[in-house]
Amino acid sequence: MKTSLLYLFVLSTTLCSTGVMAKKPGIKTVRHVKGFKFQPFQVNTSRYLTATPDYYQYAPQIIDVITGKKVTLPDLLKLPGVPRPPRVAYGAGFYERARILKEQGKYWAWYSKQFIYYNAPKQLAGVWLVRSDYPGTGKGRARCPKGGPAIFMPFKGKHFCPESGTYLSHTQFREVKRAWYYHLDLKNKKVAWRVKVGDDAMRPMVMNASGSALMLHTHFFAKSKKAGPSTVTFHRLNLKTRKLDWKHTVTLPTRFKRGTLHHPGLSFHVSKEMTKIFMCEYDEKDRRHPSGYLKSPTARGYIIDISKRKHHTITVPVTTYGYVFDDTSEYLYISSHQLGTILKIHTATGKVISKTSTHRQTYKLLISPSGKYLYSFHFGGIRIFEAATMKRVNDLPLSRLAPGTSRLIATARVLPFTTGHFIMPLIDKIKGSSAAISSSKPGFTLYKIIE
Repeated sequence: MKTSLLYLFVLSTTLCSTGVMAKKPGIKTVRHVKGFKFQPFQVNTSRYLTATPDYYQYAPQIIDVITGKKVTLPDLLKLPGVPRPPRVAYGAGFYERARILKEQGKYWAWYSKQFIYYNAPKQLAGVWLVRSDYPGTGKGRARCPKGGPAIFMPFKGKHFCPESGTYLSHTQFREVKRAWYYHLDLKNKKVAWRVKVGDDAMRPMVMNASGSALMLHTHFFAKSKKAGPSTVTFHRLNLKTRKLDWKHTVTLPTRFKRGTLHHPGLSFHVSKEMTKIFMCEYDEKDRRHPSGYLKSPTARGYIIDISKRKHHTITVPVTTYGYVFDDTSEYLYISSHQLGTILKIHTATGKVISKTSTHRQTYKLLISPSGKYLYSFHFGGIRIFEAATMKRVNDLPLSRLAPGTSRLIATARVLPFTTGHFIMPLIDKIKGSSAAISSSKPGFTLYKIIE
């Protein structure tokens, strides 16, 4: 009897040590939420989502993904301290009334507005606003080159010269964009403070977990070699000092596609602790271009070290859809949608440590809360790797995300949270098949990563 018990104990220990009986990493469905159209920019990386606000009634709806509790904020653009653009009555003569205000330097409008930060315990919020100003010209009604008055054409939005049959340029009413950050006190319903960030419509990337810094990047415009280098500049806004305290510029190669100047499209990703940034060019292959369109050089990626103010330039595969840093930012994982490969890159050197084959049509990578596992999302489900060795440890079919389905026909958005959760849009099964697609109806499903 003792021998049998000893044998069972040794067998059990052996099985557990070899992983046969060990619990495999996976996911758990927490809840489905319907009727909530979430915006992709995460106002809080720990647990909060915001619905896309109405353009005219800018009162965002917030949901705590952990508890499911919803709250609607007041109209953020009507809080005391937020300027309101001049109202121009619609109807006949609208363009002429706007023209007069522009000539007087009294017309301006919000070019864009984005709700980017929310802190529930402290009742704080942040809004990124880009304002379009039209400096006054003092020239009165626009004049034609031959001296006669120009006729304003409201449906064109331009001034027409009858004697020459041409339109005047817009230089008289040159638009100037200025980016502002407004920090809002929701408890007292007022602007706590504001800061003019720059004379450029910069784009916010992510707010750090503590809400003390915001990472930004400038717009990318493809330029010919004669016009000068194409660049992207990254900035960090320190919310404690209310100043831009970090800056780094990356120069990109001039690109041509089918003989014309080409904007390849850029993707951006910031590490969790805001120590590294990854930016890469988009390229794709087809029958006539089996290795991609971008040549001399091929598609490039850039790993920016924020503290050192330096970056490594690396070669990236076509359709680099997935990218994620590990928790220490020592390694970067990127995946190719068309090739079905995952590269593990050492961020300090830019060198590829390993290359792993996986499903084609991989579109998202996540790191588990412990940093031990890499979750790879593809059209057929999720493949899980041990992050250190890139050894495959589990495969989850799509039916684990949406019962009765076997394959997506398009990529689905995946938003991770630092609590070990992630959300995806509701998934609809296509009638008469097991194929599926992200639902057009507002809503999402909350999942928890199981290690």
